[in-house]
Amino acid sequence: HNPRPSNTPPSQSSRQRLALSILPDVVFVDGDASGPGNGSAEHPFSTVQQGVDSAFGLRNVYVHAVSGPYNENVVLSPNTILLGSGYPIAGLGGMAYGGNSIPIVDGMNLGPSITMANNTRVSGFHIRNTGPSYEVYARGDLSDRTEPDLVSRVGIYAEGELGNLTLTHNLIEGCSYGARLEAEGNFSLRFENNIVSYNDRDGLRVSGYGSEDLLLGRGTPLPETTTFDVVLN
Repeated sequence: HNPRPSNTPPSQSSRQRLALSILPDVVFVDGDASGPGNGSAEHPFSTVQQGVDSAFGLRNVYVHAVSGPYNENVVLSPNTILLGSGYPIAGLGGMAYGGNSIPIVDGMNLGPSITMANNTRVSGFHIRNTGPSYEVYARGDLSDRTEPDLVSRVGIYAEGELGNLTLTHNLIEGCSYGARLEAEGNFSLRFENNIVSYNDRDGLRVSGYGSEDLLLGRGTPLPETTTFDVVLN
């Protein structure tokens, strides 16, 4: 038997930790967090609008479900991806981050709960619009519109040059219009895996301005370059 030399360290098994980013360039929001926050996972912002205004790079904003609603009228900037914790983000080995508790955004009848912009996405939220009456109207020339343009209690709203809009895995209820989208120019919509119920008027109203004859709902004609993917709702 030969003893191990005193200067030889004992053999040890080693593990290597692999850091994997499943959502790059992300700002975090948690309404239950204390302190001013900086958008990091450790120190998230407390309001959704703060997260949107601080988005960078790929402009991902991740919103945690909290003890109460986010009483906000969130206005997205172009190219923003707004993800609630109700949306599962795929990871390795079939694992997913989130997909359980759903954050609530309530516009409190002070304007649309979430206003989308050109090339934006909203997924994984409970969107409602309750509260005392307060009149907020759509902008622009309303002289030729036959539909009332009060948008105080709209859940999801967008108007103008919208490009590509994506709405998936949301619960939209308790609004006037669940989602009201008024497009100009080329427009593509993906509206998938949403539950839209108990809204006073239309669950989804899409209208636009153009010279062609494509029409969805009760709006004005949409341009020929408009496409829709409305499934599994």
